[in-house]
Amino acid sequence: MLNVIDPTVAYVGEHFAGQSIGLIGTKQTVNSGVYEQKIRGLGQDIRLQSLVTLLLAPMIEEGFSTIPSAKASFILIYPTWS
Repeated sequence: MLNVIDPTVAYVGEHFAGQSIGLIGTKQTVNSGVYEQKIRGLGQDIRLQSLVTLLLAPMIEEGFSTIPSAKASFILIYPTWS
């Protein structure tokens, strides 16, 4: 099993202290609260906004993310928070 959570949280802690960041993920990932819990545990005043993206995983699994125009679409559908 590959652990992507801890390295991601470590990176966030090193680069985004005192800032707001966004997380897009599956329903299970967002609803688990694991990213929020671990980022809060860093104690660096990082504010996390999460968005469930139901179609993201199926799109990636079907190879949609390899189409050049799709990469632009991912950027356009990703909300930004201040």
